[in-house]
Amino acid sequence: VPRDRFMLSLHTYSWSGPGKWSPKAFAGGGVAWMFLQAYDTMMSQELYGELREWQLIEQMDREWGFCLDQDLCPVWLSEFGADSNSEYDCQWFASMCRYLARKDADFAYWPLNV
Repeated sequence: VPRDRFMLSLHTYSWSGPGKWSPKAFAGGGVAWMFLQAYDTMMSQELYGELREWQLIEQMDREWGFCLDQDLCPVWLSEFGADSNSEYDCQWFASMCRYLARKDADFAYWPLNV
């Protein structure tokens, strides 16, 4: 595919991760939530929101940042956002924004409070 005909578009949230997402982010508590939390613990692979900032940088570079660094193709983070009432989400969101600024990456922000 010619470079001018290809763009990488991706979605990233604190509750997603390298090859994983956490369904417990959508469960309203109770038995289902407890099961999903146990499942997440047993299948333990860290979510993006659980990574320290340096780990998030390394992970994003492995997944798609290298495309920008090597000018392989345009990258558009077409969906990301955070719950402004969640410290967990806000910390991840701040780290992701710093990463995007360093990479001069293009993005679309999705407010989760509307």
